[in-house]
Amino acid sequence: MYTIYWGCTIKIMYPSVEKAAKTVLRKLGIDFKEASDITCCPVPEVFYIKYPDLWRKIVDKNLETLLAKKNPVLVICNGCWESLRLGSGEDPLIKHSVEVLYKYRGRIKSMIQRDLSGIRVGLQPGCRLYVRDELIDMMRDLVEILGVEVVEYGFERVCCGEPIRFYNEEYALKNRAFLKVKHALDKNIDALITFCPGCMIMLESASSFMGIKLPTLNYFELLAMALGESPESIGLENHYASVESILSKIG
Repeated sequence: MYTIYWGCTIKIMYPSVEKAAKTVLRKLGIDFKEASDITCCPVPEVFYIKYPDLWRKIVDKNLETLLAKKNPVLVICNGCWESLRLGSGEDPLIKHSVEVLYKYRGRIKSMIQRDLSGIRVGLQPGCRLYVRDELIDMMRDLVEILGVEVVEYGFERVCCGEPIRFYNEEYALKNRAFLKVKHALDKNIDALITFCPGCMIMLESASSFMGIKLPTLNYFELLAMALGESPESIGLENHYASVESILSKIG
């Protein structure tokens, strides 16, 4: 049994990620419950740096609630994972969803119902996953088993700009997120794939800001469609930026 910690962004900005994750976990037979009586993680770029004492109080309260029954905690958001990971002193019960899904990669592969061959995707692991190289390898494997082609575009390790956004949003979009989008387009990539909702906001905002149509999908959304779910059933139309170009290829 896993306790899911959604964080703020998924609940507020990306209900399709929440719906896709719940659908996928149920299909894979992964038992879970949703965390209650919790708050924002809180976001490391603001609280951990500027208000460390307040960050400590908030994260301790969340950890006390999340770990009360000693169940592993499944975290989708990279920022939330970092806050909980650092706050808990690397408690092994704090699990990024990459780690959890990787254990079920054989089952995922056997359950694929939609042919995604011919779809070219770029990976956006997000900065925080690079603290453990094996998480990057796991993510790539999880994407590749869906049948898509993973294309290198040279800017995978570049930050999406989300931390800079709190200081200068225009700079973050133009000099971080847009660079990633531009180089992905230069490689004829159909979509960028990430787990991190913070990266999703930045990449979708950059695409809209610059008038470019390059969808960004959460891995759970792509996985749900690979397992037979329709875009409508998980609410992909609620994305901040249009995802029509990739949906036309997925069919």
